[in-house]
Amino acid sequence: MSAGTVHRKAAKKPRTTYTPAVVDPKSQQPSGSQPGVGLPASTSSVTRGNPATSQVTGASQSAAAPG
Repeated sequence: MSAGTVHRKAAKKPRTTYTPAVVDPKSQQPSGSQPGVGLPASTSSVTRGNPATSQVTGASQSAAAPG
């Protein structure tokens, strides 16, 4: 009986890890296809900021060029 209880606890532990993992892919539906926990989530955030920064840098350069 003791062994059964331990097995049940182990199954519950991974379940808790899955809960946060589901929240991560939810934020990035396109990356949801990939089974990632935090790595894909972090990359998505950085990739999203990359294009935004690129646009800002381009606008800044354009303004500096004519100025």
